[in-house]
Amino acid sequence: MLATRRGWGIFVVLPLDWARRAWARLEEVRHAARTRRILATLDDHTLSDIGVSRAEVLEEIRRMPWDTRPRR
Repeated sequence: MLATRRGWGIFVVLPLDWARRAWARLEEVRHAARTRRILATLDDHTLSDIGVSRAEVLEEIRRMPWDTRPRR
């Protein structure tokens, strides 16, 4: 069970579950930052090989590290 219900309908998350989710989120943010740094170093020829324009790269690397939602 991930959470227990106590008091006035407030959910209290178990500490170990919270720590696991926090660690997973931190790893996700670190991965996004690392990927964006690598993406910024690629030249135009390599970007064209993977089907990404320089404008798309600039838009991606300007995002905050915690903004990991996929772009549409």
